Parts: sequence; structure tokens; C-alpha cells
Amino acid sequence: MKKTNLIKSIAGAMVILMGISSTDLVKADTIQNKKFESIVQVNDVEIQKTLHGYLSNKWEEAKEVKIINNEYIAKDSLQKTYDKLKSQYEHKWREEISEKIEWYKMNININSIDIVNGFIKVDVNNDVTFQYEGVDVTSGIKEHHIIYLKEENGNILVDKDIFDDSLSEIEDIKNIETDFSIDYNFNKYINEKIEKVTSNLKVINDSINQYKSDMKKNIKLSKDNLNSSTRLYPRYNGSKAASWALQHVYDNEVWPGDNCTYFVSSALHAGGLPTDKTWYKDKWCPAWIRVIELRNWLLNKGYAKETVGQAYGNEGDVIQLFNKSKNNWSHSVIVTYTNHRYGNCYVSAHSNKAYNVSVRNYYPSSTYSNARTLRLS
Repeated sequence: MKKTNLIKSIAGAMVILMGISSTDLVKADTIQNKKFESIVQVNDVEIQKTLHGYLSNKWEEAKEVKIINNEYIAKDSLQKTYDKLKSQYEHKWREEISEKIEWYKMNININSIDIVNGFIKVDVNNDVTFQYEGVDVTSGIKEHHIIYLKEENGNILVDKDIFDDSLSEIEDIKNIETDFSIDYNFNKYINEKIEKVTSNLKVINDSINQYKSDMKKNIKLSKDNLNSSTRLYPRYNGSKAASWALQHVYDNEVWPGDNCTYFVSSALHAGGLPTDKTWYKDKWCPAWIRVIELRNWLLNKGYAKETVGQAYGNEGDVIQLFNKSKNNWSHSVIVTYTNHRYGNCYVSAHSNKAYNVSVRNYYPSSTYSNARTLRLS
């Protein structure tokens, strides 16, 4: 089947790819159009190969610690411009702080395929499991992409990708997709991302030096008091809270796309913090679901002490992040693993879903300009 005929024939699909390397042959898939109850046999593997090659590129960069040209992006697209800048930014960080991953495995789940103004629009989830070098635990994230593919010189390539790669709140992505004007809205969206990463590249040396300084402070802090088992609320067990978070990180969200603090509160409660008339498990309880209200409750109850400008803690401690574009504290994550030797901690979160991810993926970043730790120990 020719690619041009392929583009015209696809309307909706469900395909699963698990752990396929870019060199493996992807078998033909049967794609069902539920609306018309018809079956279209897709013999061309280009869409699947393009998605896998495109999505795996950044993980190969993290594994090899080098910049790899993503040949699955259209050369003259704004997406290509952004991808090159983002690769430079991440590579500089990895080189300077010696961060790499030992291995990764992708599980790509295509939710739907549609034809929109000549583009192949693919709604896709990518669940990635991986392990940082020198870390004893596995990590993972759930990525949600809305990708627009186009035919270019006989190849199917990525022209647009709506995806927040800073692991921040995903509400803005949903707004972009709503009544999506392919050119105007996306160009505005991607140009803002280009401006952010360009700005970050200009100050990257200062950011890295600050991060290294923080790591040294964290190592000293861990020696001084983080290894203490004393908790401000003696019945709170941070390990149990972390364990609950890891077991439930891929649960359905009560507030889809905006579930971060609800998730953290649930973990804190599983760790032993008691509810009261201000903080209780309910989707409408402000202290349970909102970033600032949870922080205020923890401090007012005497359950936590706050350190602003630092993202480091023990298992079961809470880290909150300041979104500079919103000018507000807008995201909560919970510490689920700490590497005291190197002064780094790993967190789990909802919206976007992630577990045992280095806090460096959140802060400092183009989205988050500050962090605070609510230490329950």
C-alpha cells in the first residue's frame, strides 16, 4: 500500500508496541475504524517505525550521553528546531553532572489515528521504564503525545508534537489540543518552548554550577540529619508513604491532568498522617488537592519543616515546585528514593505520571524556577 493511500485510509486505531528496537521489523497491524465498523489492513510499517524511532531518540541520547540527530522529524519544521536545542541542553547537563541511563524499555500505545488537514494525527501514550546508572531502583514515566505526521520525500515524518517534556502539569497541553488550529496554535506553542530552552541555554553554566553546589550541601545535610529516623509526627512512616506512591503511581487519576497534590496527600495518609477537619480524603477538600493549602496544613500542624530553594529529602518528604510562567507554586511530588552518597533524590508524581525520576528533571527547568522541600523528618 502506498503511503499516500495509507494516509487517506486511516481513521482510528489501537496498536501496541512493546520493547521493539529501531532495527526490528514491525509486523503489519489490523486497524479497526470503530465509527464505521470496518477493518483496514495496514501493510506499510512506516507509521509505527516513525513513532518508535522518534520517541526512542531522546532515550538513546540519555543512554549514550551524546547528541543524536532525530531523523524522524521533518527537517524544516519548528519541531526540528526545538528538538536540536533541547538535545543540546540535556546533553550539557548530562555531561556536567555525569548522569546517564543504563537501559530503557518503551511501551507505545496508540490510542487513535485520524486524518486532519492532510496530516496523520496520532494520539499516543509512551510508558517508559529505565534505570539511572549507579542507582539501585528502576524508574519510569508515562508520556502522552499528540503527534502530527506528514509525508516528505516518500517518508512519514513528525511535523508537530504536543508534549510537555518537563514533566509539569499537563493542563496547558489539553488547552492547545482543544479546537486545535494546526498552524497558529502549534506555532505559538512551539515558539514559546523554543524561547524557553534558548533562554535556559544562555544561563546553563550558572544553573549547573548552582546544582553542583546544591548537591554538595545535600550530601552534608544527609550526613547531619537526613539519616535520622526521627519524624516530626512519630507515627508517620516515610518508607510506607513512598511504597504506596510507587505501587499506585499508574492508578487512574481523580482529577485527570491535575492530580498531583491529591496523589501526594494519599501517599502521606498511607504513611500514617491522620486526617482532620481541614485535611481529609475528598476530591473537593482544598488541603488535600491544592499545592499551597497542603503546604500550609503540614506547617500549621507541625508535621513538616520547610526549606525553600532546595529539592532534597528523605523518603516520604514532599517537594513542591514554583511555575514561573504562572507565578505560583503549582506542583507537588513525593520523594520515593534518595541517593545520600551523591546528594540526589528521586520522586514520584501524578500529572504527569512518573516514579523514581531524578528531581533534576523538574528543577531547575524551563517550567520550574524554584523548589521547596517539606521535610517530615
